[in-house]
Amino acid sequence: MALSRGAPAPKTSELLLVFTRFPDPGKVKTRLIPAFGPEGAARLQFLMTRHLLQQAREMPSGVRVEVHHDGGTPGLMSALFGEDVNPVPQTGQGLGSRMALALRRGLDQGAGRVVLVGSDCPSIDVRLLNRAFAELRSHDVVLGPAADGGYYLVGLNSRISGRLGALFTGIDWGSDRVLTQTRHKAAEQGWTVAQVETLPDIDHPGDVSRVPQTVLSPRVASLSVVIPVLNEAANLGPTLQSLS
Repeated sequence: MALSRGAPAPKTSELLLVFTRFPDPGKVKTRLIPAFGPEGAARLQFLMTRHLLQQAREMPSGVRVEVHHDGGTPGLMSALFGEDVNPVPQTGQGLGSRMALALRRGLDQGAGRVVLVGSDCPSIDVRLLNRAFAELRSHDVVLGPAADGGYYLVGLNSRISGRLGALFTGIDWGSDRVLTQTRHKAAEQGWTVAQVETLPDIDHPGDVSRVPQTVLSPRVASLSVVIPVLNEAANLGPTLQSLS
């Protein structure tokens, strides 16, 4: 599907929230900077976000997509990732608060099932995203476990919208206990939980070897430009340079 843009958001039964950061060198993937430098770390952030948005564009037409970003502006996000991106600045203090607010916003807009996915797992594909939504038809919560003990995906059914904050409080964010604690919180509420497959996060230099080559060097369409000229030798060089 094409990512939609503009407000107000249309009501939809399924909403995908892409959580990412604007690839500002020196401010993203900071644990990779010693090995790859600020520009290299930011480049990887950009590539992983672009990959996830490519997967989002392949979702069924009934799924609305929003890109919730930390840093940058909606205009910068659209300029970098495409005019069809629907950018929404993240709000809240701390990761748990940001996710809870984004999920509540989606449910308050009328979505029956909302899935939030981070951009740090480049193995995510459209098949996995579709499975997450399918699990929410028979479960209250769906989680995508990360290999480090956290999770890269969380989805909620509107049946639990009034109590969703319970899933994001009392969690040791950034630790290897996040997934276990989250499952415990769901059990306390009596919610049913489904899990999709476990995937590795890309947080440390040694993790970069797990990034699929298709993410690092995706196939892109080529574009040919024909410029008719006559006696323009003096201007042709600068013109070609400006195109590149």
